[in-house]
Amino acid sequence: MMLLKKWSRIKEKLNLFPFLKQIILTFLIFNFLSFLFYCFNYTLIDELTAYDLIIIAWFNIITISLIYLPYCFFYLIPLQGKLKNISHLISKIIYCSITFIALFLIVFNIAFYSFTLKHLSFDYILYTFNNQEDKHLILKFIYEYYLLAITFIIAVSFLIYVNITTPIKNYKNIGQGLFKFILTLLVFFILGRGGFQLKPIGILDATNYTNSNKAPFVLNSTFTVLKTIHLRGVKEKNYLSLNEEKVLFNPIYKHKSQNILPDSTNVVIIILESYGKVYTGINNKESYTPFFDSIYDQSLHFKNSIANGKTSLDALPSILASFPSWMNETYILSS
Repeated sequence: MMLLKKWSRIKEKLNLFPFLKQIILTFLIFNFLSFLFYCFNYTLIDELTAYDLIIIAWFNIITISLIYLPYCFFYLIPLQGKLKNISHLISKIIYCSITFIALFLIVFNIAFYSFTLKHLSFDYILYTFNNQEDKHLILKFIYEYYLLAITFIIAVSFLIYVNITTPIKNYKNIGQGLFKFILTLLVFFILGRGGFQLKPIGILDATNYTNSNKAPFVLNSTFTVLKTIHLRGVKEKNYLSLNEEKVLFNPIYKHKSQNILPDSTNVVIIILESYGKVYTGINNKESYTPFFDSIYDQSLHFKNSIANGKTSLDALPSILASFPSWMNETYILSS
């Protein structure tokens, strides 16, 4: 009974500040999904400490401050009459849209992370829209991880319901409303950039708060997508005509056959994703690749290798065309 009375008092106080209530409930949902992320991937990390939990909450605050800044603007702007009704409607549309996208990215990444050991990024989102196979993969994820899909639906529905039932914020005193409006935007702006430091907080800054093994667990995929959305490829430059380029440098090279292999020989290039020596029987007790083990000693192999790119998408241009990764955006997704 005492707990119910305390909860009713808290609820009454929150009803006096509907904007604050929405932000607090959104923050709690974000932290709950961070907890689910840990539960699904706890075997990949050491035990989290109380300090790590605080850092998780801190990055969730930063994410919420960033993505809900437009909502904050339209909901709190001190207008009157029809203009206020319009701004309130716009704020609802913004909140519902952002909430749906943000929670979808976080929930999808809960299952996605165990396969790639990294968070979603904006280039992967673009790649998914341009790749039919990955679109089917998303549907397969939803089918196999249906409990996560249900969790997503419940969380989104709850937050959208709270937003829809939130009353319009009217100010009796325009001057006081303007002060609260500017102050709230300023607070959101400072929290969104992660404090008063020179540069806004980024993905790699997570290692300043915890070790590199735990860093992915203090981040969320909405934050990582947002921080990679600005990356763009190199703009196309035309300094020479095609004929002039061929005179100076022609990438098409024709060479005479060395007769090392018969002309009818087929060369097959096999590219494996997230594949390492640990999965083979080479110096390991357990092997997942018996055929590979059988041809290992009969093949030309290299003990050390250097990646010619930052992500898996850079592998194909590097392997098939010897194309180095010089751009912030991967070559496959560049225009």
